[in-house]
Amino acid sequence: MRKLRVVIAKPGLDGHDRGAKVIARALRDSGFEVIYTGLRQSPEQIVAAAVWETLPVECQQRVVLKLASLLAALIEAERDE
Repeated sequence: MRKLRVVIAKPGLDGHDRGAKVIARALRDSGFEVIYTGLRQSPEQIVAAAVWETLPVECQQRVVLKLASLLAALIEAERDE
């Protein structure tokens, strides 16, 4: 059986990625193939990673409201792709 694949990225300038790493490890331990792109990813980089990995679904967690502009840019980059 083929593993489900997921891309995890940390957008923006914030260097806090503990939550992303915890989620990545939990998904990996549950049988997912996890592609972690690392810190400080632009919306275009995140979309490019998802396209490169041919992933059909994207999920975002928004913890801080100031990230709303990054989320909007990510959605716009997806539309352009």
